[in-house]
This record gives sequence, structure tokens and C-alpha cells, in this order.
Amino acid sequence: MYPVAPYHPLPPLQVHPDSFPLPPKPLYPNSFPLTPRPLYPRGFTSPMIKGASTTLVEGDLMTLTCDTSVNSNRQNTELQFAFYGDGREVQKFGSSNKYKIQSAHLEDSGNYECEIRTSDSSVRKMSQKIPVVISELFSSPEINVSPDPVVEGDVMTLTCDTRLSPDRQNTELQFAFYRGDKNIQEFRSSNKYEVQSTHLEDSGSYYCEVKTSTNNVRKTSHNLPVLVKGRQKNYMLQNIFRLILSVCLLIVLIIIIVYHVKQHIILSPLRSVPSGLTYLKCPSWRMTERFSIKPHVIFTPNWNRILTFDKIIITCEVGTSLPMDMTYHWYKDGIKLQTVDRSITIGSAQLNNTGEYQCQVGGGKVSDPVTLEVMIELFSTSKIKVYPDPVVEGDVMTLTCDTGLSTDRRTTDLQFTFYRNGRKIQGPSSSKLYKVQSIQKNNSGDYTCEVSTRNGVKKLSQEQHIPVQELFSTPKMKMTPDPVVEGDFMTLTCDTSLSPDRKTTDLQFTFYRDGRKIQGPSSSKLYKVQSIQKNNSGDYTCEVCTRNGVKKLSQEQHIPVQDLFSTPDINVITLKKNSQKKLVQDFFSSPKIKMTPYLLTVGDHMSLKCDTVTLRNFTRLQFAFDRDGRNIQGSGPSNTYKVQSAQLEDAGNYTCVVKTSDSSVMKRSQKLPVLVNGNFVD
Repeated sequence: MYPVAPYHPLPPLQVHPDSFPLPPKPLYPNSFPLTPRPLYPRGFTSPMIKGASTTLVEGDLMTLTCDTSVNSNRQNTELQFAFYGDGREVQKFGSSNKYKIQSAHLEDSGNYECEIRTSDSSVRKMSQKIPVVISELFSSPEINVSPDPVVEGDVMTLTCDTRLSPDRQNTELQFAFYRGDKNIQEFRSSNKYEVQSTHLEDSGSYYCEVKTSTNNVRKTSHNLPVLVKGRQKNYMLQNIFRLILSVCLLIVLIIIIVYHVKQHIILSPLRSVPSGLTYLKCPSWRMTERFSIKPHVIFTPNWNRILTFDKIIITCEVGTSLPMDMTYHWYKDGIKLQTVDRSITIGSAQLNNTGEYQCQVGGGKVSDPVTLEVMIELFSTSKIKVYPDPVVEGDVMTLTCDTGLSTDRRTTDLQFTFYRNGRKIQGPSSSKLYKVQSIQKNNSGDYTCEVSTRNGVKKLSQEQHIPVQELFSTPKMKMTPDPVVEGDFMTLTCDTSLSPDRKTTDLQFTFYRDGRKIQGPSSSKLYKVQSIQKNNSGDYTCEVCTRNGVKKLSQEQHIPVQDLFSTPDINVITLKKNSQKKLVQDFFSSPKIKMTPYLLTVGDHMSLKCDTVTLRNFTRLQFAFDRDGRNIQGSGPSNTYKVQSAQLEDAGNYTCVVKTSDSSVMKRSQKLPVLVNGNFVD
């Protein structure tokens, strides 16, 4: 029989990676000591970051790999990898040595590097930087109109022009056209939109959008104001008629004046002309002279093309002084207006103010027509665009506040402000982009953007509801077996479901017991205990996270580890020497241990019994007995130790040890003191 030592779990053996045996002392005093080759060299080489492709364009899958070599003596070393772009962490430490962007964009260009560390962070190494350049798949589209200007009845053609990258000439593009906020042509392969016969109501602000057939790259053109002009009226005949009529009236007037002068000279050669008559004639000459002057129309400010909401004053200029009570007549596109003032003030110009303006003083000549053209607004009503669409937790969400400046106001400085649920979240600033690096569910809401100028023109976009979809569901922890008993192979599973749009996302799992980490983060959603013990009982949780910062914690689950069998009780049964009584054994499930010593006499029969209660009846148990810490009966199926004739040396402190057949569960009873002939052994 071999003695069985008391069962005490040993602490885990820890060996520092840099702990090497000391070199042997030299055989000779004057010889140089030999430095032995380290038994445990460093674990891994300096990392090298590699790109999957040297030529990347927008929309490509970008993959970076962090390569290293693990020493043959350290193949079980657990390494963690992190990636950085332009000095900013883009992927946190995890078990994967790859960094992926499903659809690369221009802003993903930069200098990338990776870092490797051991799980305890005792060794860390950084790679060199490599440049990654993402080129345009196609240029930002430009929208053009033909003919220019557009007149009622014309065939108007809008063209959405863009240029594909030389490396992607076979890419299929699709084009859509919009007027204001209304889609007028859905996405199709043609980059043209035609209106066979234009009307005035076809005026508006047009733009086009280009996307790939896979919808991973989309770009929008600037806004193009298009004004459809009415057909020019022919004023030539009207002007000729007015000219002939004016000449006739002038001839008649001259004849009348000459006639009156002659009559005055012939009939009254000797009479002086009354001064009052002379006074009356002089102004009539002056008035005739003034009416013969042709007025002209001027604009203040002197622009014949203005924008909607601009202010302009239209004045009838004669070039000489006229009485204050003179009457002015105004015409727009040949139609007489109601006003009789010298000036027309337009406080907030609208499209219907476009036209040809003429003025007339009294019954005099009509001015030449002057055209006023009112252009579309300074900038179009803003529109929010979201990328990616749909938005999933952890995505880098980019909102673009799109608007188009009038071609005459390209240098206007615009300010952009973003709101969520009516509360300002950015701005005003010159950036039309709002970015969230790692979006979460609480970022869902109703978004708007406002575009403004420094002189007070403001326009608010329509409200757009942006729901942030779950990247993965809140994890739930499952346990097998349930319930769990000492010695069982327990497996905890951290269950979650990925969004259908993000099936390739790498998840990391971490397990906790009583708030302390016991495994992870790692790619395994399983936590296993080969032979669970009572001290593994506790409150368990698991956490699921991604490299871009999305984290979710399961509910706490209390896991009690049940006893496979109770702590054994050792009892003594004695039979006095020469006694004829039968041996009576003491059977009960939870006996009380008697701490007072059992007193035997030399020659008595002694029987020790190791009692326990088993949760599972089919469990095979092994029993062993010790006296004063030394094994006196090795492990076996019998729970009884017998001494036929007790001797002095049989006195001592007895214990029994119960274990399973695979030794996965082991328990020891309390000490039971036994005296022989009154000799108490402490």
C-alpha cells in the first residue's frame, strides 16, 4: 500500500519567459565563461504588415494582414493584434491578425501599422508603416444642360458626366436625375434625361446621382439651376407703328404752331404780343422738347440677372428734369403694369419677376426693352444623405448635408449645422459632413441639417429618421449539463445572432465569474471546465464585443455546483474481547461526528466506516483510510477498515478519503481520535 497524501489543489506553475538557467562556472579560473544558448528564446518576431492588393479603388475589399513567426518552443503562445491608421487605432487588440474594410473609401487612405502583444502584455512589438492609397472609382459627376438657355418648346437634354478609373473601365454605373427633392428618373444605365417639349414649369434646380450596380459607391453632382424662358415676342411692327404715329403727331403739331405764328404776325402786325401769351407758349415748346426724349430703364443694383429673394429697384431714367407730377407708364413683356411711379421696387425677387421691362413718360416715347432674369435660389434646399445605408452598430456613419450653390454665387461661404431630435449635435461650421466613428443604438433618431449664409439666408432639410440596427443581439448564456455536479465537464455557451447585413463580422467573447475575468477576449464563444469543483460556483456573465467598440453583456446567471457526494463521516464500531454480540453498524446519511475519543482495550475488534451520501447512484466511489496522516488502507470500493485485535499502536487520529474513480472529485473527513488502553493521541 502506498500512503495517500491529503488532497490540496496546487497553484498554477508560473515560469517567466526571460527566466533562463545560469551559465556554468568555467572549468579554469582564467577561461572565459561560455554563454549557453537560451533554453526559452523570445516568443515571436517583429511583425510585418501586408496589404492584400497594391491597387485599391473605392468600393474594393481592403484587407491588411499582420504577419509574425512564433518560436517553435512557444507555439502555444496566445498573441493579440491591433491596427492603426495615421496613428489612430482602427481595430482594438484581438486574436485576428487581419483588418478588413468591406467597401473602401477615399478617406480610408493613410499610413497603416500593426502591433502584436502577448495576452499578459509582457511583450509588445510594432510593425513599420505602409502607405495605403484608395483612388477614385469614378469622378464626382457633373450635370450639364443642352441647349443653354432653354426656351419653351425646346428638347431639353440633361447629361450626367463622370470618368471611370483606368483600372476599372468595365465597371457598370447607374444614373438617376432629380429636380428639387423629386426623383424624375430612376437609376438606369443611361446618363441622359430628356424632356421632349419644355414648359415654364420645367424650371428648377436639377442634379444627378451616380452609383455602382452593387450600390457600394454613390456620388452626387452639384445643383444646376435651369430657367425655361418664354418665347420672345416680336416688337418690331409695334415699334414701327409707334414711330410712324409719333412722326405724324409731330408734323401736325409743327403745322399748328406755324399756323398760329403766321396768323399772329399777319393780323396783328402792330400790336404787341401779350406777355402772358408768350409765357404760355414757351413751356409748350419745352414740354414738346422733353416728350421727344426717349427714356431708358436702369436696374439698381446694376444686375440684369439676380437670384430669388434678392432686392432690386427698376427706374425709368429720362436724363433731364421733369415736373414732380409727371405720369410714368410701365410695361412687362408688352403688357401694361398698374404702377405710375418712376421706380418699381422688388423687395424679394421671384421667378415670375423675370421678363422684359419698358417705361414711358406721359404720352412720350417708349423705352427700349431691358431684360431682367431672376435665377433660382442662392442655394438649393439641403438634403441629408447617410452612408452606409442601412446603419448598423459599430459602423462609421457619415451624414452629408447636400446643397448646390447658384453658378453666379460659387464663392459664397456656407455654414452647416446638424441636429438630432431637434438638438444641435454639430456646427455651425464649414464642414458639410457629420461623422460618428462607432455608432451605437442610442444614436438612432430624427436627423436634420441646416445650411446658412452670413447674411442670414437659412434653409433646413427635411427630417430623416435614421434607425441604427443591431449588429448582434444581446448575448444569452447557456450551460450544459444543467444542473451541474462536481466532476462534470461543464460548458458555457455565449449565444448571440449577427445582423444579416454583417454576417462576416468577427466577434470576441469574454467570460466572467463574480465580476472577474476568467477567459478572453477570444473568438471562441465556449468556456469549458474539464472537471468542475465546488469552488467554481458563482455568478457568471459573458460579454460580446467587436474590434470597433460595440459591446454587450449578458444577464448574470448564478451557477451552483452541486455535491456529487457529501463530505464523508468516519465512525468507529467496537466489539469487546470475548463478546458474543453481533457487529452492529451505524447507517445514516448525515451522521454527527463525535469529537470525544473512542476508548478501546487491547484485543478489542475495531471497525471504521466511511459514510457519504451520493447524488448519483451510479457513481463509483473509492475509499481510503489514514492514521496520523499516513495511509493505512489504499483506495478501493470498500468503505470499511477493520482491526481484528486492537493494539497500542492502533491508537491515533483517523481520517477517510473518498474520491471518484477518475480522481476528479476528492473529499476528506474530519479527524476521529481513537484511544487504546486510555492512551489519548493528540
